[in-house]
Amino acid sequence: MAEDWYNLVETQLVLTVQGDSWLGTAGTNVVTVEALLRPGPRSYFDHELPAISLKVVGKRQEDVTFSLFSKFYHFVAMIIDRGGDLDALVNNVQLIGAQLENLLESQFDSTYNLTGLGTHTDLEGGPVVRINGSVINYRQDTNRIFTVVSTIDGEVELVMA
Repeated sequence: MAEDWYNLVETQLVLTVQGDSWLGTAGTNVVTVEALLRPGPRSYFDHELPAISLKVVGKRQEDVTFSLFSKFYHFVAMIIDRGGDLDALVNNVQLIGAQLENLLESQFDSTYNLTGLGTHTDLEGGPVVRINGSVINYRQDTNRIFTVVSTIDGEVELVMA
């Protein structure tokens, strides 16, 4: 039976973030880390913020050799925060985003390997995480409360036989 690599990669992304001393200590810098796309930023309660949501949303594949191929699992990470000071919120979301990008891009090292994903028997190489880009948006409600969302787009490459 084939592995469910979509959910396996997604789970390992979340476990990696939760295991990080800066991002993963609940309530310190980030309160919620989950593999869930909620209906929108307003579906997060204030006590759940700031939050990081990670979701694998697609895959592509390329041949490396006759017997090896690379699978690229496309993921989206959303960072959500809310409050009354727009500049402070944007700065916080940028800081969390920078920490998240640095953590995920460091996963090529055998010490990290997305919390053990690299030890899976089908893997010949990887995982290698690439961040493709990010964008920050915000919205203001009628009470001068801002919701800031950063969307980070990336992929996890796995080389398989």
